[in-house]
Amino acid sequence: MTRKAHTSGDLHAGANITRARLKFDRQVLAIARVQNEKHIYTDDGNMAKVAAAAGFAVTATRDLPLPSGQPYRLF
Repeated sequence: MTRKAHTSGDLHAGANITRARLKFDRQVLAIARVQNEKHIYTDDGNMAKVAAAAGFAVTATRDLPLPSGQPYRLF
């Protein structure tokens, strides 16, 4: 992922983050790729940009449908 970003000329994939944060996000994505994951669920906008640039489908958790059925009781 880093090599591809270097050759494209956009190391940060459009995200406004530090190099340390970028390295951490790419490590998470590398683990997902090794596990053959194709989809990332995140509410972090910068992670979404980096994941999309790496070829992952991205969904925000706020966009997930609510479960149907009985409402949850707290007590």
